[in-house]
Amino acid sequence: MSSTTPSGHPPSGYVSAAYLERMALLGESIKQTNHQRMNIQHGDCVLDLGCGPGIDTLALAQWVGPQGRVVGVDSDPEMVAAAHAKATEMGLDTHVEHHLGRAEQLAFGDGTFASSHAERLLQVLPSELASRVVAELKRVTRAGGRVVLADTDWGSLSINSRNSTLERRLVQFFAEQLRPNGYAGRQLFSLMRTAGFIDVDIHIEPLIHTTLDAVPLAWLYKEAKQGEHKLGNLATPTELDDWWHEVQSANENGTFFCTVNMVVVTGDVP
Repeated sequence: MSSTTPSGHPPSGYVSAAYLERMALLGESIKQTNHQRMNIQHGDCVLDLGCGPGIDTLALAQWVGPQGRVVGVDSDPEMVAAAHAKATEMGLDTHVEHHLGRAEQLAFGDGTFASSHAERLLQVLPSELASRVVAELKRVTRAGGRVVLADTDWGSLSINSRNSTLERRLVQFFAEQLRPNGYAGRQLFSLMRTAGFIDVDIHIEPLIHTTLDAVPLAWLYKEAKQGEHKLGNLATPTELDDWWHEVQSANENGTFFCTVNMVVVTGDVP
């Protein structure tokens, strides 16, 4: 997937390695807890689907130990190359590997992995693939193994601003126009229950932002301005400009606030 469009802006649904790394720092404690939820034992073989630049695969290496194996899969060749380079640089390439592949058609046999993990994956895939991806994760995870899914519910995004009507419509625009599946987080429980997982558990992790650094609101504003035809009667250009200036001013004077929910669902393979 290309990282920019001819206009110089990221294509709809694109998640850059830099953005993933910023979000990883913000949600580091959430990641550590999610890795713990995988119930990993030393020597296990585990999967990270949608591995990106290797943020989770490299962290999971300490859980499986040198006798174990961590496998990362991503559809972006640049991400896979970056992940492999980091594993090699850290001396982990002997038991951490990264492969190019499709999430809905994994090239592994049934029950290959002791546990599997996917974070922020389904939101960047077409919604019609979600059930196939979850079914594949169940297939490649052994009986008694654990699958941990974490994704954002962009419909829960809340941005403090005076024009609450415009803010709600912009959130909907982001979830439905700028993400292939912006409501992925709220779908995880149903997806796992439908796929036949047992002991399905849910955790809600709020991500709180008091600066614009790790929030894609600049992208939202630009896309809203460029895609006004998609917004219908959402707002005039002046109203959009006023909203963005308010957000920027809040960021500059230290009063910016927004939050969004990360939904984490765990389930065991029967």
